[in-house]
Amino acid sequence: MLHLQRLVVEKKIQRQVEFDAVLDLSPYIEGRKAPLQCDLISVIVHKGSHTEGHCFALTKREEVWNRHDDLNTSPI
Repeated sequence: MLHLQRLVVEKKIQRQVEFDAVLDLSPYIEGRKAPLQCDLISVIVHKGSHTEGHCFALTKREEVWNRHDDLNTSPI
């Protein structure tokens, strides 16, 4: 799990964060020379302010992405 902290002193950073579907973690592991590639399979999204809001999840299964929002699941 990789967590991006988006709160700074009671303020939410509002800019969009972009990332690749495959992340090579080897540059961040001391002494590791071989690639350590991780596939993106889910994202948790928070909509709202630092004091309130709503979360939903995006998940990938068998190359299909779905949005899970409370009791609703739909392909995206």
